[in-house]
Amino acid sequence: MLQGAFAPGRPYIAMISLGDIIMAAPNDLFKETLNLTPKQKVELIDKMLSSLDTPDKEIDKLWAQEAENRISAFEHEKIKAVTLKEVLEKYR
Repeated sequence: MLQGAFAPGRPYIAMISLGDIIMAAPNDLFKETLNLTPKQKVELIDKMLSSLDTPDKEIDKLWAQEAENRISAFEHEKIKAVTLKEVLEKYR
């Protein structure tokens, strides 16, 4: 079912109803975002990206173990710390 949403001062947006869920077509949503301020766009992008970041306990566990291994290696002098300057020079 195709519906419309209209508010004074805002363009007409076509909406698609899926049962109780009403969704705007992606192109219509994009066009709406063009009216946002740069700050609002950044906030929207941040929220969209965050919505894609679903926790994975197995990956979190692996990273925690990796961090512990690196700390242990440093404490046992198997690896050494380097300055940021040294790191940046390596990639110039």
